[in-house]
Amino acid sequence: MKSLMLRKLLGLALLLVLSGCLNAAPDAPGSAQAPAPADESSQQDGRQQDGSQQDDGPQGWQTVRRPYVIADGEVQLHFTRPGIVRDGGEDPEADDAIAEAIRGAQTSVDLCLYEFNRPEIVDAAVEAANNGVEVRFVGDGDELEDEGYVRLEHAGVEMALRKPHDRIMHNKFAVIDNRIVFTGSMNYSENGVMRNNNNLLRIESTDLADIYAQEFQQMYDERKFGRSKEPLGISLPVGIGNRPAEVYFSPQDDAAERVRDLLQEADTRVFFMIFSFTHGDISDDLIALADSGVEVVGIFDESQARGRYSVDEKLAEAGLPVFIDGNENAIGFAGGKLHHKVMLIDPGTDSDPVVVTGSYNWSKNATENNDENILVLHGPEYAAPYLEEFCKNLEVARPHPDIQVKPPNPCANLFTPVRINEFMPNPDGADSDNEWVEIVNTGTAPIDLTGWQLGDGLRKARHVFGDVVLPRGGSIVVYSGGATAQNPRTVASTGYLGLANNADEIVLRDEHDVVIDRVAYKSAESGISFNRDPDGGKEGDFVTHDTLGTGLESSPNRRADGTAWAGQPQVIINELFPNPSGTDDGNEFIELVNAGSASVNLQDWQLGDSVAGDRHVFSARTLGPGESVVVFDSGSHTSIANAITSSSGTLSLNNTGDTITLVDHLGRHVDQVQYAGSTDGASLNRQTDGSPLAAMVDHDTIGSALGSSSPGTRVDGSLWTRADLETRVIINEVFPNPDGSDAGQEFVEIINVGTQTADLSGWTLGDAVVSDRHTFPSDTRLAPDGVIVVFDSGTHDTVSGAVSASSGNLSLNNSGDVITLFDTGGEPVDAVHYDNATSGKSLNRLDDGNPDSPLDYHDQVSGAVGNSSPGLRADGSAW
Repeated sequence: MKSLMLRKLLGLALLLVLSGCLNAAPDAPGSAQAPAPADESSQQDGRQQDGSQQDDGPQGWQTVRRPYVIADGEVQLHFTRPGIVRDGGEDPEADDAIAEAIRGAQTSVDLCLYEFNRPEIVDAAVEAANNGVEVRFVGDGDELEDEGYVRLEHAGVEMALRKPHDRIMHNKFAVIDNRIVFTGSMNYSENGVMRNNNNLLRIESTDLADIYAQEFQQMYDERKFGRSKEPLGISLPVGIGNRPAEVYFSPQDDAAERVRDLLQEADTRVFFMIFSFTHGDISDDLIALADSGVEVVGIFDESQARGRYSVDEKLAEAGLPVFIDGNENAIGFAGGKLHHKVMLIDPGTDSDPVVVTGSYNWSKNATENNDENILVLHGPEYAAPYLEEFCKNLEVARPHPDIQVKPPNPCANLFTPVRINEFMPNPDGADSDNEWVEIVNTGTAPIDLTGWQLGDGLRKARHVFGDVVLPRGGSIVVYSGGATAQNPRTVASTGYLGLANNADEIVLRDEHDVVIDRVAYKSAESGISFNRDPDGGKEGDFVTHDTLGTGLESSPNRRADGTAWAGQPQVIINELFPNPSGTDDGNEFIELVNAGSASVNLQDWQLGDSVAGDRHVFSARTLGPGESVVVFDSGSHTSIANAITSSSGTLSLNNTGDTITLVDHLGRHVDQVQYAGSTDGASLNRQTDGSPLAAMVDHDTIGSALGSSSPGTRVDGSLWTRADLETRVIINEVFPNPDGSDAGQEFVEIINVGTQTADLSGWTLGDAVVSDRHTFPSDTRLAPDGVIVVFDSGTHDTVSGAVSASSGNLSLNNSGDVITLFDTGGEPVDAVHYDNATSGKSLNRLDDGNPDSPLDYHDQVSGAVGNSSPGLRADGSAW
């Protein structure tokens, strides 16, 4: 059996201590930092994919999803990873977690299982029985040939079985030492672990264990199955961590009725993943919810959807977006199943998100005859990982054949993954100020980080984010310290990150305390960061940066190759002149070029060298795509296009070598160049003019160069001009909360900031609930600098580009929403996010028309006139 992924990092740290190798960073000045405690680091083992132990070199792992750790460690959630093609899956950790718990049992192991043939778990159960642990088994009489049944019987384990051909004992739960419960959809079988999509929960709770033990006793001691069982009379809910949970058993508790009751509490959305769904009342409830405006999306298992009683066709014909799963990891009929029995109610909202899971399929037999269990979990920390699993399965699912138009992806404007991408535990020199963690938004919509927390193995909140919106494709770097006027940077709110050099973990939590990402590492090398591989990926382990082949040892706030993230401003240092002929004073310069596709506001950006980070601080200035600005140290340079003079009166570029850095108003490094020397009278220029990847070389060595420098022009002497952009359509202004009645007054303003006409035919505009509040009719064209304002309803002839929503309603939520523009293929083109809307004020791009600028209240936009400006710029002028 492969070694367990959940081996404690604490043991690793202890081993390092005993061997005299501990090299911990201080938790605070003057104190020693211990390794991550067991409850925070239970996933941090040195494992290889083949199960062998890793070597002693630096290593890092993404651990949050294998398993998810919830409720301060009381709950571990596993998902199987079967892939989508035959034998294309990965061996998960779920079976190892069960086997480990069984082998660690002190007194009792109660197994209530349908299928049972996974060798790792069978071996552990037999060993426990042989070692004197009381092992008891409840199963189904039709599964007597399973290896687990046979071997337990040979080991002398007493078995209580439901009679063959008498419906089924379909549970998949275990109770260990009356304190640990395993439950979920996963059969303890080869197919259940390796070939089917399943979930497994490990819950440490004596209260919950007592409830499952009572149900076990009915079947084991009293030999009661199916309708002969009696309700337990338990008091619900039961607490797990600080969240309520409910458990119900079939057939005595009428599980279907509880599922239906929960559906009536849905406010925003219901997502489901289901193996077998034939229950007519539950399907009627889902159709009614969809008709009332609740978003309902489901994924069916293909094999069961072919059955004559499956409700998939009924839901599809009613207009609900339902999908067929994409798991084809099957051998004949075995495996290849979407075996979840999961319903998510209001995931991704603050409206009491609920997860329903267990062994219970939504059918009459499961409700009235079979032995089943369902677990109802309340809280966003449970809903978030199940939502991610839903979105992963949706990515490989296909729309139901009875759906005429491919529905937009419901995850596109809901699930925005933010990831830890790079971190530096062991900078050269003193660690105290220069440890850092880079966070990247890999999704398609901006995400508000307000209230999010960044912590390590000892403290949950080394940093609490203030009012920060991370744009799609953008990054932010949090440092331990070291922020000055000359060196602006985002510093941990506690003034310390406390990343140990020997071994530690980094945890990112959202404002609801849900773990978004978690990484563990050991043996950090001096001056070399850990970076995710692949760079910017949603998943993947971490490698030392110097192994990525980029020639860099770290790249904070940049991609691993040193280029800017897609969501970051693409402003580059293109040319610099450290060593003019004669006197340097008044002749040194640095040329910046916007190599991106969006205008950039340079206000409060800083340009500096290795001595001072603020040689120049920009006042308000917008740099358009393809445009340049030239910063001279001093003097008047009116003959140079876009020339300005440094705010400090000096650039002090060192002739023998220097490092020039450009940082934005948040202290993020936008670009940096290093040079080892300079030639008298010749500037240094990008070898490929305007390219962020090109090296700096002597200007006169470039083939097309005219002269030895070219401030304000291209290297060949031609002018820098605004670049021809590809079509770029953005959401620029939204009005969720007009004064008085919202009806007829809500609007979304869309503009084309590109230079080519955009064809919007068939595009849709939606919110977090419905993706097609408005569908653009055929022949809808949006010219460069053109505007369309979509109102919810009514006539608005005085507004340029005004149309009314095709659905007659935009339904913009006053308390927060995500507005997304989709193309004809259902892919997001642009998205904006807001948390609250003040009555009578629209929300507008703070830098009007800039796709990289966040939303803010209209009256906060520079030069704004009034509280909204549908069809016009914020200052009242025409687009």
